[in-house]
Amino acid sequence: MGDLAQVAVAERQRIAEAWLAELNAALARGDWLGAAEVVGEDSYWRDLLTFGWAFRTCHGVDAIAEALALHYARSGSHGFDIDSDPGVGRLGAFGETIEFFIAFETSVATGRGYVRLILDPKAPERFKALAILTAMKELKAFPELHRRERRREALPVPVREWQNWQEQREATRAFRDHDPEVIIVGAGMAGVMTAARLQQLDIPTLIVDRMDRVGDVWRKRYHSLTLHNEVCTNHFPYLPFPDTWPVYIPRTSSLTGWSSMPTPWSSTSGIARTSSAGHMTRTSAGRCGWSGRTAASGRCGRRM
Repeated sequence: MGDLAQVAVAERQRIAEAWLAELNAALARGDWLGAAEVVGEDSYWRDLLTFGWAFRTCHGVDAIAEALALHYARSGSHGFDIDSDPGVGRLGAFGETIEFFIAFETSVATGRGYVRLILDPKAPERFKALAILTAMKELKAFPELHRRERRREALPVPVREWQNWQEQREATRAFRDHDPEVIIVGAGMAGVMTAARLQQLDIPTLIVDRMDRVGDVWRKRYHSLTLHNEVCTNHFPYLPFPDTWPVYIPRTSSLTGWSSMPTPWSSTSGIARTSSAGHMTRTSAGRCGWSGRTAASGRCGRRM
């Protein structure tokens, strides 16, 4: 087919649609081996929680067919749709690729994914997937409380006894009248990001960390440390990094400052500006456990 970059956008769209239609047809009739063959014999399918509630990577026709047979039908998936204009990329020795986002639904969640197509070396006019990513985006019954789903609690008239939003957030973080349902050990990037997401699902969450401040796990590491992934893959939820920051964010001032920067109206950490998750520093986690389906047991925090 020649240089894919010179292929018209409409033709790239046709290629992506034809490949996806063939995959969806095989999935709809329960032909798991056929679906895996559409994907490709040396392909990778990485799934994050959508098919089987696990993080799973399958390589090759047999592994992909086996995973689809075990998990696809019971997930209640509706098939895949193209969710972006197909573009042209390049990946090492594989050369040029046609790449696009996909969207789909299961019985309990919405999902999004990414596909990289390459020309089939055994059939030059046919495309196979080099890699597929599918990932859960949102649970249908538990939408994140943001954008159109954000809270609506404004009152039409002043009420003296009513707590305003800031007071409600402070009370939630202090756990004055309730206990956390989730305790996260560690106030590094992963900890504060997970807490922010859980809180927007209305799940009371507490972060504990033995350091003095949120972000100290990065602040106290070696001076030249930077993130190894590009900035676009590391944004804090609800609090993206500024467009002027470098591609690889340094731990000094930028990353650690973003996670602990005070605001004009609050001395809480930067992540607390967008989340009401509570956090306790100078606190170590003791022995924790889960007893049955409803009761936690053990000592989960000790002020240092």
